[in-house]
Amino acid sequence: MKKIKNHYPQGYLLGYQVYAMLFVCQAEALTGTIYFWCLVMLFGSITHTQIGNEED
Repeated sequence: MKKIKNHYPQGYLLGYQVYAMLFVCQAEALTGTIYFWCLVMLFGSITHTQIGNEED
């Protein structure tokens, strides 16, 4: 019983660390994707506005 009790928390912490690491990586990837799309949309709207002004 002592062996299981000592081993279980280590396995649980290891699993939690892996899960937390994956969650952080996913969160960073999601944030990066949103940031990237915001820049693309912003750049696209600025370019579109400049083209519209040039046409006028």
